[in-house]
Amino acid sequence: MTRSNDFFSFQLCYGASSPALSDRNRFPTLFRTHPSATVHNPTRIKLMRKFGWSRVAILQQAEEVFISTVEDLEARCNEANIEIVTRQSFLSDPTDAVRNLRRQDARVIVGLFYVVAARRVLCELYKQNLYGISYTWFFIGWYEDDWFQRNLDREGIECTAEQMRKAAEGHLTTEALMWNQNLNERTLSGMTSEDFRRRLNDVLRSENYDIDNGRYPEGYQEAPLAYDAVWSVALGEFVKT
Repeated sequence: MTRSNDFFSFQLCYGASSPALSDRNRFPTLFRTHPSATVHNPTRIKLMRKFGWSRVAILQQAEEVFISTVEDLEARCNEANIEIVTRQSFLSDPTDAVRNLRRQDARVIVGLFYVVAARRVLCELYKQNLYGISYTWFFIGWYEDDWFQRNLDREGIECTAEQMRKAAEGHLTTEALMWNQNLNERTLSGMTSEDFRRRLNDVLRSENYDIDNGRYPEGYQEAPLAYDAVWSVALGEFVKT
Protein backbone atom coordinates (compact mmCIF):
# COMPACT_ATOMS: atom_id res chain seq x y z
CA MET A 1 0.00 0.00 0.00
CA THR A 2 1.49 3.35 -1.02
CA ARG A 3 0.70 6.95 -0.14
CA SER A 4 2.35 9.66 -2.24
CA ASN A 5 2.33 13.40 -2.82
CA ASP A 6 4.89 16.04 -3.78
CA PHE A 7 6.68 15.86 -0.44
CA PHE A 8 6.16 12.42 1.04
CA SER A 9 5.95 8.77 0.07
CA PHE A 10 5.69 5.63 2.16
CA GLN A 11 4.85 1.96 1.80
CA LEU A 12 2.83 -0.10 4.26
CA CYS A 13 3.00 -3.89 3.96
CA TYR A 14 0.96 -6.60 5.67
CA GLY A 15 2.68 -9.70 4.26
CA ALA A 16 6.38 -8.81 4.02
CA SER A 17 8.53 -10.73 6.52
CA SER A 18 12.06 -10.32 5.15
CA PRO A 19 14.47 -9.20 7.89
CA ALA A 20 16.22 -6.96 5.36
CA LEU A 21 13.18 -4.67 5.35
CA SER A 22 14.03 -3.61 8.91
CA ASP A 23 17.11 -1.80 7.60
CA ARG A 24 16.13 1.87 7.90
CA ASN A 25 19.09 2.95 5.75
CA ARG A 26 17.81 0.91 2.81
CA PHE A 27 14.07 1.26 3.45
CA PRO A 28 13.51 4.49 5.39
CA THR A 29 9.84 4.88 4.43
CA LEU A 30 8.67 1.26 4.56
CA PHE A 31 6.47 0.11 7.43
CA ARG A 32 4.72 -3.19 8.04
CA THR A 33 2.22 -4.89 10.28
CA HIS A 34 3.84 -8.28 9.65
CA PRO A 35 6.69 -9.24 12.01
CA SER A 36 10.17 -10.00 10.69
CA ALA A 37 10.91 -13.67 10.01
CA THR A 38 13.63 -13.49 12.67
CA VAL A 39 10.90 -13.36 15.33
CA HIS A 40 10.93 -17.18 15.35
CA ASN A 41 14.62 -17.57 16.11
CA PRO A 42 14.50 -16.91 19.88
CA THR A 43 11.85 -19.63 20.19
CA ARG A 44 13.95 -22.04 18.14
CA ILE A 45 16.92 -21.38 20.43
CA LYS A 46 14.80 -21.92 23.56
CA LEU A 47 13.58 -25.27 22.22
CA MET A 48 17.14 -26.33 21.42
CA ARG A 49 18.23 -25.44 24.94
CA LYS A 50 15.22 -27.13 26.53
CA PHE A 51 15.95 -30.44 24.83
CA GLY A 52 19.73 -30.17 25.10
CA TRP A 53 20.40 -29.98 21.36
CA SER A 54 23.90 -28.53 21.08
CA ARG A 55 24.56 -29.47 17.43
CA VAL A 56 22.15 -28.41 14.69
CA ALA A 57 22.10 -28.15 10.91
CA ILE A 58 20.38 -25.65 8.64
CA LEU A 59 18.73 -26.31 5.29
CA GLN A 60 17.57 -23.20 3.44
CA GLN A 61 16.15 -22.17 0.13
CA ALA A 62 18.37 -19.60 -1.58
CA GLU A 63 15.96 -16.69 -1.13
CA GLU A 64 16.84 -13.38 0.52
CA VAL A 65 14.25 -13.75 3.29
CA PHE A 66 15.71 -17.10 4.37
CA ILE A 67 19.34 -16.07 3.95
CA SER A 68 18.96 -13.10 6.30
CA THR A 69 16.90 -15.17 8.74
CA VAL A 70 19.67 -17.77 8.87
CA GLU A 71 22.29 -15.09 9.49
CA ASP A 72 20.33 -14.00 12.57
CA LEU A 73 19.89 -17.62 13.67
CA GLU A 74 23.62 -18.30 13.33
CA ALA A 75 24.41 -15.32 15.56
CA ARG A 76 21.94 -16.51 18.19
CA CYS A 77 23.31 -20.06 18.06
CA ASN A 78 26.81 -18.70 18.59
CA GLU A 79 25.66 -16.75 21.66
CA ALA A 80 23.95 -19.88 23.02
CA ASN A 81 27.00 -22.12 22.38
CA ILE A 82 25.04 -24.20 19.88
CA GLU A 83 27.20 -25.56 17.07
CA ILE A 84 25.96 -25.38 13.48
CA VAL A 85 27.44 -28.52 11.97
CA THR A 86 26.49 -27.62 8.40
CA ARG A 87 24.50 -25.05 6.44
CA GLN A 88 23.09 -26.30 3.16
CA SER A 89 21.20 -24.29 0.56
CA PHE A 90 19.40 -25.00 -2.71
CA LEU A 91 17.58 -23.11 -5.45
CA SER A 92 14.78 -25.48 -6.48
CA ASP A 93 16.07 -29.05 -6.21
CA PRO A 94 17.02 -30.01 -2.63
CA THR A 95 18.37 -33.48 -3.49
CA ASP A 96 22.08 -32.76 -3.07
CA ALA A 97 21.54 -30.53 -0.04
CA VAL A 98 19.55 -33.23 1.79
CA ARG A 99 22.14 -35.84 0.83
CA ASN A 100 24.84 -33.63 2.36
CA LEU A 101 22.87 -33.47 5.61
CA ARG A 102 23.02 -37.24 5.78
CA ARG A 103 26.77 -37.22 5.16
CA GLN A 104 27.23 -34.75 8.02
CA ASP A 105 25.12 -36.98 10.30
CA ALA A 106 22.76 -34.07 11.00
CA ARG A 107 20.07 -34.99 13.54
CA VAL A 108 18.42 -31.66 14.39
CA ILE A 109 17.70 -29.64 11.26
CA VAL A 110 16.15 -26.19 10.86
CA GLY A 111 14.42 -25.94 7.49
CA LEU A 112 13.66 -22.56 5.92
CA PHE A 113 11.89 -22.62 2.56
CA TYR A 114 8.58 -21.88 0.88
CA VAL A 115 5.88 -24.54 0.97
CA VAL A 116 6.37 -25.83 -2.59
CA ALA A 117 10.05 -26.42 -1.83
CA ALA A 118 9.07 -27.91 1.55
CA ARG A 119 7.19 -30.71 -0.20
CA ARG A 120 10.26 -31.51 -2.30
CA VAL A 121 12.45 -31.48 0.81
CA LEU A 122 10.06 -33.75 2.69
CA CYS A 123 9.96 -36.29 -0.13
CA GLU A 124 13.74 -36.24 -0.43
CA LEU A 125 14.31 -36.70 3.30
CA TYR A 126 11.94 -39.67 3.11
CA LYS A 127 14.06 -41.17 0.32
CA GLN A 128 17.24 -40.48 2.32
CA ASN A 129 15.66 -41.90 5.50
CA LEU A 130 16.25 -38.69 7.47
CA TYR A 131 13.08 -38.95 9.54
CA GLY A 132 11.74 -40.83 12.54
CA ILE A 133 12.75 -40.83 16.20
CA SER A 134 16.43 -40.20 15.43
CA TYR A 135 15.75 -36.88 13.68
CA THR A 136 14.09 -33.58 14.55
CA TRP A 137 13.01 -31.16 11.83
CA PHE A 138 11.96 -27.54 12.35
CA PHE A 139 9.61 -26.31 9.63
CA ILE A 140 7.92 -22.95 9.13
CA GLY A 141 4.56 -22.69 10.86
CA TRP A 142 2.61 -20.69 8.30
CA TYR A 143 2.18 -23.57 5.87
CA GLU A 144 -1.34 -24.99 5.54
CA ASP A 145 -2.11 -27.68 8.12
CA ASP A 146 -2.04 -30.45 5.51
CA TRP A 147 0.70 -28.93 3.36
CA PHE A 148 2.64 -32.19 3.15
CA GLN A 149 -0.09 -33.99 1.23
CA ARG A 150 -1.35 -31.21 -1.05
CA ASN A 151 -0.64 -30.83 -4.79
CA LEU A 152 1.66 -33.86 -4.91
CA ASP A 153 0.69 -34.90 -8.44
CA ARG A 154 0.52 -31.33 -9.74
CA GLU A 155 4.04 -30.57 -8.48
CA GLY A 156 5.51 -33.88 -9.58
CA ILE A 157 6.35 -35.05 -6.05
CA GLU A 158 7.69 -38.60 -6.28
CA CYS A 159 6.31 -39.72 -2.92
CA THR A 160 2.86 -40.93 -1.95
CA ALA A 161 0.66 -39.10 0.53
CA GLU A 162 1.31 -41.86 3.06
CA GLN A 163 5.08 -41.53 2.65
CA MET A 164 4.82 -37.76 3.07
CA ARG A 165 2.75 -38.16 6.24
CA LYS A 166 5.28 -40.62 7.60
CA ALA A 167 8.20 -38.26 6.91
CA ALA A 168 6.36 -35.26 8.41
CA GLU A 169 5.41 -37.00 11.65
CA GLY A 170 6.92 -35.38 14.72
CA HIS A 171 8.29 -32.22 13.09
CA LEU A 172 8.28 -28.93 15.02
CA THR A 173 6.98 -25.57 13.81
CA THR A 174 7.00 -22.03 15.16
CA GLU A 175 4.64 -19.24 14.21
CA ALA A 176 3.83 -15.74 15.39
CA LEU A 177 0.39 -15.09 16.88
CA MET A 178 -1.40 -12.91 14.34
CA TRP A 179 -4.64 -12.61 16.31
CA ASN A 180 -5.19 -10.60 19.49
CA GLN A 181 -5.25 -13.20 22.27
CA ASN A 182 -7.52 -11.02 24.43
CA LEU A 183 -10.75 -12.19 22.83
CA ASN A 184 -12.90 -9.61 24.63
CA GLU A 185 -10.79 -6.52 23.90
CA ARG A 186 -12.49 -4.09 21.53
CA THR A 187 -10.22 -2.31 19.10
CA LEU A 188 -10.62 1.04 17.34
CA SER A 189 -12.81 -0.68 14.76
CA GLY A 190 -15.34 -1.48 17.49
CA MET A 191 -14.75 -5.21 17.00
CA THR A 192 -12.95 -7.83 19.03
CA SER A 193 -10.60 -10.23 17.27
CA GLU A 194 -13.33 -12.88 17.45
CA ASP A 195 -15.85 -10.49 15.86
CA PHE A 196 -13.43 -9.98 12.98
CA ARG A 197 -12.78 -13.71 12.64
CA ARG A 198 -16.51 -14.48 12.47
CA ARG A 199 -17.12 -11.80 9.84
CA LEU A 200 -14.16 -12.99 7.79
CA ASN A 201 -15.28 -16.63 7.99
CA ASP A 202 -18.83 -15.70 6.96
CA VAL A 203 -17.46 -13.99 3.84
CA LEU A 204 -15.28 -17.00 3.02
CA ARG A 205 -18.23 -19.38 3.38
CA SER A 206 -20.26 -17.17 1.03
CA GLU A 207 -17.39 -17.54 -1.47
CA ASN A 208 -17.64 -21.36 -1.14
CA TYR A 209 -14.47 -21.90 0.88
CA ASP A 210 -14.79 -25.11 2.91
CA ILE A 211 -13.41 -23.56 6.08
CA ASP A 212 -15.51 -25.77 8.35
CA ASN A 213 -13.32 -28.65 7.21
CA GLY A 214 -10.10 -26.68 7.61
CA ARG A 215 -9.81 -25.55 3.97
CA TYR A 216 -8.69 -21.95 4.33
CA PRO A 217 -7.42 -19.82 1.45
CA GLU A 218 -3.75 -18.99 1.18
CA GLY A 219 -2.95 -15.90 3.22
CA TYR A 220 -5.72 -16.47 5.77
CA GLN A 221 -3.35 -15.99 8.70
CA GLU A 222 -2.33 -12.56 7.40
CA ALA A 223 -5.93 -11.31 7.18
CA PRO A 224 -5.83 -9.43 10.53
CA LEU A 225 -2.51 -7.85 9.52
CA ALA A 226 -4.06 -6.61 6.28
CA TYR A 227 -7.01 -5.20 8.21
CA ASP A 228 -4.68 -3.44 10.65
CA ALA A 229 -2.70 -2.00 7.73
CA VAL A 230 -5.84 -0.50 6.20
CA TRP A 231 -6.79 0.99 9.56
CA SER A 232 -3.30 2.46 9.94
CA VAL A 233 -3.63 4.26 6.62
CA ALA A 234 -7.14 5.43 7.48
CA LEU A 235 -6.00 6.81 10.84
CA GLY A 236 -3.06 8.50 9.16
CA GLU A 237 -5.41 10.24 6.74
CA PHE A 238 -7.65 11.27 9.65
CA VAL A 239 -4.73 12.80 11.55
CA LYS A 240 -3.50 14.53 8.38
CA THR A 241 -6.86 16.17 7.74
